[in-house]
Order: sequence, then structure tokens, then C-alpha cells
Amino acid sequence: MRFARRLLRCGGIFSTIPVRVVTGPNRDYNRPMGLKSAPQGKISIEIEIADLGGLAEFAAATSEQTLPGHLIGLSGPLGVGKTEFARALIMARSKVMGVALLREVPSPTFTLVQTYAMGDECLSHFDLYRLDGPDDVRELGFDDALDVGPVLVEWPDRLGRLVPKNRLDLTFSFGEQASARNVALVGHGDWVDRLSDLLANFNP
Repeated sequence: MRFARRLLRCGGIFSTIPVRVVTGPNRDYNRPMGLKSAPQGKISIEIEIADLGGLAEFAAATSEQTLPGHLIGLSGPLGVGKTEFARALIMARSKVMGVALLREVPSPTFTLVQTYAMGDECLSHFDLYRLDGPDDVRELGFDDALDVGPVLVEWPDRLGRLVPKNRLDLTFSFGEQASARNVALVGHGDWVDRLSDLLANFNP
């Protein structure tokens, strides 16, 4: 275990936050991961997406249904497209919010979190791959992130008790074709109703 410090910025606000990062070969990062579903108030759907172009369209449709305070959990094995989905959603949302298109949307693999000021909201993209659990996640300002905008989380199993009520769990897996991806969608809270609208705007 080692400690680092991160300087986070969104909308001109800076804060210095201590972050504990897991290193070493004692974790199995290749297993598919997903959040545990609540026993009530959820809906599950599975879809197949043919290629990266379809993934970008799916991300844009997801963004249209996403509100501040919503969490989108991105699970699945390494290299399956979690970051590509997050990047496409951020780009689509910046366009809808009237923010100048971001020329680069970096992966937060090493920074752990990237934030994007979009009008009155601040979208946060977390990659919890190297963190140990919810205490480490909270040190990144996770609770505050939910207060000010939508939150995308890769490797959301690290959230533990921090999972919010209104969330969409997306679990990606490789399809039969090299470019294809299967996506299992589980909506919780108000995402139960939003899933039908999402799929009405996206035809895989």
C-alpha cells in the first residue's frame, strides 16, 4: 500500500486529497465485477452492440437519461470497452450541455478521477481499479461528486456501502465477433423507468 496526493479541479475549485493506492500482484483484476443489486426496485436488460460506433451511440443515449446524482457503474474485464464508453458519454454530454468539445478525454487509470465542468454540473469519472475499498473511494471526494453531477465509475465493486440508490449498472463482455460487445443493464431507483426511454433512443 502506498499513499499519493491528488489535486482535483472542477469549475475552478481546487482541493488536495490524500489517496491510498493498492499495488502488487495480490489482486485478481481480470475477473468481471459488478455491483450487488438491491432486492427491490430494479430491472435487468441485455443488449448486443456491434462495434465502437454503436458503443458511442449507446453512450449518447445513456447520457440523455442521466441526471446529477446518478451513478453509472461500468464493470467487465480489462480491455472490454469501459473507458471507451465513458469517453463517448463525456463527449456526447459536453455537446448537449453547450460546452466546447473536449479534444482529449483521458483515462483516469493513474489520476483515479477526472472531472469535467459542464454548465451548472460537474461530471466525474472514477477508475477504482487500484483502490482497496469504500474508505479509499471516499477520500477521493466521491460523496461530493454525487452532489454536483453525474458520476461514472469503473470497477464499482470497490464502492461497497457507498453505492447510491439511483444507479445504472452496466456489465460489458466480449461478443462473438471481435468488435461486438454484450452489455447487461441493471437499473436501480429511478433508472427502472429510465431504461425504457434509453432503449427507445437506441436501437442496437
